[in-house]
Amino acid sequence: MKRLSYAVSCLTAWLAISALISRAWVTNPEIFPSLPMALWQWADSHYQAANAEEIGDLEFIVTFTISSAAVLLAWIGTYWVWRGKR
Repeated sequence: MKRLSYAVSCLTAWLAISALISRAWVTNPEIFPSLPMALWQWADSHYQAANAEEIGDLEFIVTFTISSAAVLLAWIGTYWVWRGKR
């Protein structure tokens, strides 16, 4: 049971941190790197956004995916460093 609660808390933290980074990225685009227009055009061609609300949804999906991957890589890197020092 202890392992399950640890896994659930890690998953919850990962999703929450990713959502916060995505929100910061969408609301303050000048502090994060901008993505190339070709990526947005490719994503829009698959998502087929019809209005501004759907474009906003697409923007959040893309930024959430990128921030989730970045948080996961940082988490794995931190784990490897911590395990190496023990």
